Amino acid sequence: MDLNNIIRSAALVVIGLPLTGAVFLGVADTVNETGAERGITQLKAELTVPCVQWSAAKPDSGLENSAEVAIREVMGDKGVDYKGLCGWVL
Repeated sequence: MDLNNIIRSAALVVIGLPLTGAVFLGVADTVNETGAERGITQLKAELTVPCVQWSAAKPDSGLENSAEVAIREVMGDKGVDYKGLCGWVL
């Protein structure tokens, strides 16, 4: 073996091992996720865009109203605490 091959192999191990570990841990977290955690993740995903819109909108604007309608469609309630809910989502 020559020095170039040794250096190349060492570089692959130094770069590849942490990357492989990160990918494995990410997949393991997804596999070990409980049903409740999946539900929370899905709920937050559904509410992210409407909450960003609501947070960025001017009070009593069309954007705020449409975001509130979208949030109520997901939550199914007219008494939603938009500030608290969007604070949790974002």
